[in-house]
Amino acid sequence: MNLVKQKISVFIFLITFLFPFAARATLDLGGVATSEPAVASWAKTRLDVFIRGADNHLWHRAGVADKWYPWEDLGGDLLYDPAAVSWGEDRIDIFAIGSNRHMWHIAWTSSGWSAWNDLGAYFREVPPPHPGLKIDSIFSVLD
Repeated sequence: MNLVKQKISVFIFLITFLFPFAARATLDLGGVATSEPAVASWAKTRLDVFIRGADNHLWHRAGVADKWYPWEDLGGDLLYDPAAVSWGEDRIDIFAIGSNRHMWHIAWTSSGWSAWNDLGAYFREVPPPHPGLKIDSIFSVLD
């Protein structure tokens, strides 16, 4: 598969979430990605952005209020775009298909990043990226 590296430029449609009275704007977060960004938030004025980098690692960048922290390499060996979800304060879960075609998981808690966990579930095929991909359509290719 020929992956096109793309400069990350995240359209902050959720800027109204962070700054209710600000106009929508484009914010260039820098970096090189080989995936679409995944975004989650575990606090009212926070956004966490995740991408698969040119090295196939998971990369993370956090924005709190109007400050963006540097990109952080979370490792891994991703084959496909990551998915991010937060189900409570100070908690984010990231899921991605690894190069071994298994589902992998890493999580942030108040004590920091967990180790990567192989959840198994071999994927024979990886669906092509497209807007609005739902997790149930990913799971439909499970062996």
